[in-house]
Amino acid sequence: MPLGKKTGSLAILNKTAKHIPRSLLERVFCIASKKHTMEVSVVFLGDEATRVLNNMWRKIDKRANVLAFRLDTGTGEVVINPYEAERESRRLGMPYTERVLYLFLHGLLHLYGYDHHTKKDANRMERKEKEYMQVVFTGDKLYVQMSFDLETPSSDGVLKKYIR
Repeated sequence: MPLGKKTGSLAILNKTAKHIPRSLLERVFCIASKKHTMEVSVVFLGDEATRVLNNMWRKIDKRANVLAFRLDTGTGEVVINPYEAERESRRLGMPYTERVLYLFLHGLLHLYGYDHHTKKDANRMERKEKEYMQVVFTGDKLYVQMSFDLETPSSDGVLKKYIR
């Protein structure tokens, strides 16, 4: 499946010391944004900042893994906590990079109008997440191999899982 034409724009801001897979984030954005035109920023923040935002906007006083804010019809922001992503990746037995990409995609889909308030909506969103993640890792094998940061300790796990 070709990547298609990228619509909108993506800005990436990392306010943490964690490694961020920029080229793969761009790939996720390109794939997920084929039918949407939106300016999106993804900001990586730590535990305390995501806890404050989660409490302020959702009235949940605990750190968040991902938050999505639609600022207007053409602008949105995804906030990811890479430390929480790392904890979740260990707990789930998946590579850190894969978890970060999933959280970004999940946030993007919220910006594009998907939610998981009902079982039907959750199933629809999960199907879209699986579809896009499959394309990210198998749609263009050469691109994935070239763009992957091989210094990431978990990169072999991602490549072995998705590239045959």
